[in-house]
Amino acid sequence: MLTVKDLHKSYQVGKTTYEVLKGVSLTVEKGEFVAVMGPSGSGKTTLLNCISCYIPINSGEIMLGDRQLANLSEDALAKVRNRQLGFVFQDFLLLDGLTVRENILLPAIIGGEQAADRLCGIFGIGAIRNKYPAEISGGEKQRTAVARALINHPLLILADEPTGALDYNTGKAILKLL
Repeated sequence: MLTVKDLHKSYQVGKTTYEVLKGVSLTVEKGEFVAVMGPSGSGKTTLLNCISCYIPINSGEIMLGDRQLANLSEDALAKVRNRQLGFVFQDFLLLDGLTVRENILLPAIIGGEQAADRLCGIFGIGAIRNKYPAEISGGEKQRTAVARALINHPLLILADEPTGALDYNTGKAILKLL
């Protein structure tokens, strides 16, 4: 399903080059749950951003099924991101001008209203679905972000610390749902 081969990514700061990803290779099969672990600054978020092509890679290959993601046009990549990838960002990336329910619906746009209500129920955020991100807790924001990642039934979910803002029991429940 997902194959990453010999992925390299570096950042240039002034005259200094920082190699963050040095030949990363991995394969993720359908139904497989993979956790990438390491200390802060070790490149975990960079890896997820490279896989989703939010940031360019220096070299390597990222295949989702039989499609080389880095070679896709911006329009084609946008369709893959919307239809085949679900994202849970470390800092949630919820839109402040939208309610919890509207943030969840964002990837679905059409035909997702019942799914959004169902996900609100599953994640225990039904009572706050008409509130705005500024009005809810970090844990509620996290659950909203996870629900948003699942709205389109993606082929692959990329989650950056999906339980970081949650208490132990809620975090355990989120991991089980993922």
